[in-house]
Amino acid sequence: MKTSCLAATASCNSRPLRVSGSAENVKVHSAAHHAVAATTRRSLLAGAAAVAAPMLLASAALAEQSPSIAASASGIEILIDEPGTGTATARTGDLVMLHIVGKLASDGSLFDSTRGGQMYLDGGKGTLRPTIIQLGGAPVPGICAGLQQGIQGMRIGGSRTFTVPPAQGFGSSMVRGPYGAVPGNSTLQYEVQLLRLSRRGPEELMTGVSQCGGGAVMERTAGCSQIEFAEFL
Repeated sequence: MKTSCLAATASCNSRPLRVSGSAENVKVHSAAHHAVAATTRRSLLAGAAAVAAPMLLASAALAEQSPSIAASASGIEILIDEPGTGTATARTGDLVMLHIVGKLASDGSLFDSTRGGQMYLDGGKGTLRPTIIQLGGAPVPGICAGLQQGIQGMRIGGSRTFTVPPAQGFGSSMVRGPYGAVPGNSTLQYEVQLLRLSRRGPEELMTGVSQCGGGAVMERTAGCSQIEFAEFL
């Protein structure tokens, strides 16, 4: 069992830890923790769970392959892959903390982001706060199967830009994101930075993280830009 906190600080300009229940009231998107607390995210993409469910099974099967092989088999195209500094590569079952920026591949329109800096569709100010998900866990609104597949093989500190075809994204229905709508049959483009990885649960993942989490009137973001890259194996 190994724990390493690398001496690099993630550069952040992000939004909410899109999670469900753990230390610091941060919400962890996982099968085991999804019911622990209500989500703090403003406008989770509607209808994604039904589309993603069968695709997550394929994602898990591809997880043991190399990132390039898995991406090719699933229709995901990796455009930019900047290696991280961790010893482990993200795989099914891992809890990961990351920054996500989601855009339409067709015109670059923003529909989702943890980086903040813009206004939500409902008029609120976008918040800088990373998200936490469990790779291969139960379908979660706003987290499509292709996004999970694209994260496979990343190391902490690494960044990746990739496209997701409609079948691995949100399908044929129009869905509404925090920052914009996603028309049916849209190819998506994601920019992802992996901050932390844990195979020892959410408490470990949140080691040293404070003032970053909560929801509603308890929302805290002051510490979200100070999260150090770390892996807990």
